[in-house]
Amino acid sequence: MKSGFINLLVVAIVAAGIMFGGGVYYFKHHNITQPVEMQSEDTQTSLSSDSARAPIQTSSNSAAGTQSGAGFLTFTSPTKDKVISVNSTSNVSWSPVSIALQSKFKGFAMKFLIVNSKNEVVVSLGDGDQLNSTSFKLDSYLKGNVDNFKAGEKYRIKADLGYFSPQGLSIGCDPNVKGECVPLYSDATNKLIQESKNYISYSPEFTVDTTGFVKNNPPVIASLTGPIALRAGEKGTWALVATDDTATTLRYSCNVGLWTELSGPNGVPFMGSSGGGSFLPDQTAAVGASVLFEYTPTKPTTGKEYYNLTCNVIEQISSSQELSARYQKDLHFTVSN
Repeated sequence: MKSGFINLLVVAIVAAGIMFGGGVYYFKHHNITQPVEMQSEDTQTSLSSDSARAPIQTSSNSAAGTQSGAGFLTFTSPTKDKVISVNSTSNVSWSPVSIALQSKFKGFAMKFLIVNSKNEVVVSLGDGDQLNSTSFKLDSYLKGNVDNFKAGEKYRIKADLGYFSPQGLSIGCDPNVKGECVPLYSDATNKLIQESKNYISYSPEFTVDTTGFVKNNPPVIASLTGPIALRAGEKGTWALVATDDTATTLRYSCNVGLWTELSGPNGVPFMGSSGGGSFLPDQTAAVGASVLFEYTPTKPTTGKEYYNLTCNVIEQISSSQELSARYQKDLHFTVSN
């Protein structure tokens, strides 16, 4: 009787295994002793494979744009086969990123690139855009990199979920690396960083028309000369000369700051500006002119102090205050009693 009951029990268990196959299989192969939600092995695999799969790249035939990486981004501009003139105003735009994705990847940002038909990077488009943004101006990037584009070549905007706040989400610096701060992250953040690499989207293909565009090269500082040692109360005069191939006038600016020993990552010292300083009055002068800047240092708090003179030359190219470039040059000098 007892043997018959056991046989019936075995048959019941086998039948249950057939009816609820996934659940029995799951417990058998995973050695789980705690109560868990029952699911099939296949379901478990498909749920956990999201973070490991290669990015999905869809066709760019849709005029509305393309998506990849779990519906990461949908471009609305540029549209398919659009011809973008370097001489005109143009934008890159996309539909808003889902709130769920913004929340999940808080602290991350989107990175945009222009790539060619071989997926080679042609132009990097800025330092990253917040996940709640939906557009940015493209024309200034085209003008500044016009030599990179070829007639008839097909290009796309590539967007990925780049990581741009390593210090913001880090839990400290790696103590095993000296001289620089290599950030450390929690296990949860490391998983997000790895998962973020799966989010990639491409815009429809477009071409770039450079016809009639005259490249405006930025100004160049030809020289910055002046004293390299002063006494307290002694006036120093420095001459700044710059050239430019299109502008007739340029704006010149200089700043004097204390150049001191700072404590770097892991206590490694380095020389750098401690911030603040004295901003000398800006000047507008002709290209090629010798523009003079004067500064009289006060009595140093120690026997000798180090300063740096940082000068910029700016070319204004439109009434909207857009500047084509800032060319910077530093000169160091000492002040003693």
